Amino acid sequence: MNRRNFINASAALATLSLLEGNTLFANPAMLSKVGIQLFSLPKVLEKGFNGGIQMLSKMGYREIEMYGPFPFSTQAAINRWAKVTPSLGFSGSGYFGNTAAQVRATMDENQISVPSIPTSKPCERVWANWRKRLMPSDSNT
Repeated sequence: MNRRNFINASAALATLSLLEGNTLFANPAMLSKVGIQLFSLPKVLEKGFNGGIQMLSKMGYREIEMYGPFPFSTQAAINRWAKVTPSLGFSGSGYFGNTAAQVRATMDENQISVPSIPTSKPCERVWANWRKRLMPSDSNT
């Protein structure tokens, strides 16, 4: 590093050190809805879906993304999942043995929303099914 680069880098670092920590890394207002993808903890959910969701809520998560296959998934997606699960060490997915209504009740009880899901069906049909079953009834989006 030459002298000019060293001075520029030092000046930039000195300027950044004057900023408040929250401004540098994260705005708390932007973190009001922290989410997690459920594929990252399948064994916990397979052992106890309601308890797993409650744990996530207590940790501060407010949004989740579920993963399939779901009861409305294509047969091809269900078959692909069946081939993969033995090597993953778990079999729970979709609604983890619950109905869509039970999943929604669990999410409502824990103040968690489900803003997205992966799917193998055409979007219009899935969107209507998803909104009807999992979105809060007072949602307009």
